[in-house]
Amino acid sequence: MKLFEIFNSRSDVRWSHGGHESTGIFFVESKRYAVCIEMLNLNSFVLPNNASTTLKNMKLASVMFGNIDDAGFINVKTKDAPKSTQTLKILGSVCHATQSWVKSNRPDVLVFAAKSEDNKEMAKANIYSLIANRAAKENDFVVKKLSSNKGHYFLLVKNDFYRKMTEADKKILENEALGVESKTLASLMKK
Repeated sequence: MKLFEIFNSRSDVRWSHGGHESTGIFFVESKRYAVCIEMLNLNSFVLPNNASTTLKNMKLASVMFGNIDDAGFINVKTKDAPKSTQTLKILGSVCHATQSWVKSNRPDVLVFAAKSEDNKEMAKANIYSLIANRAAKENDFVVKKLSSNKGHYFLLVKNDFYRKMTEADKKILENEALGVESKTLASLMKK
C-alpha cells in the first residue's frame, strides 16, 4: 500500500458531539464511514493506589472507526475489506479527522486497536503502526505498541505528559489500555 496515498487522502468530515463522544461521518466512494473518538472518564477505571496524580488527571481518548450499515449502526468489525484504493482513502480520512480532533481537544493519550484474527488484520496493524508513528511526529506524541491475545493496541502519549509519568504509571497505563476498547465498544452500542 502506498503511504503517500493515505497521508494525502481527505474526506469532508461532519462531526457530531454528545457528552464525551465525538463522531465524524465521512463518505468514500458513496459509502458512509465513521470515526468515533471518546474522551474516557477515568472514574470508570479502578486505578491502583500507586498511580500518580499525573496519571489520575490524564485526558485519555479512544479512537475507533468503521463503516455505517443500512440501519445506521457503526460496524467496527468489517469482514469485507474494501478495495485497496478505497482502503487508503478511508485510512487517510480517519488519520486526518483524528489529527483535527486532537488539535481541538488536546488529549494526553490516544488509544486505538487492530484485531489480530487473521493475516489481513496483521497487515492492518502494521499500517496502523506506520500511521501512528507519522501522527506522533506531527503532534509530538510517543508511540507505544502493546499486544494481547485480542490484538494490537497503540498508545500515543504526548511527549511532555510521558516525561511526567513514573515507571509505575507507564505500566498502569499499558494495562488499562488493553481494557479501553471494550468500554468504547459498549458505549457505541448504546447509540
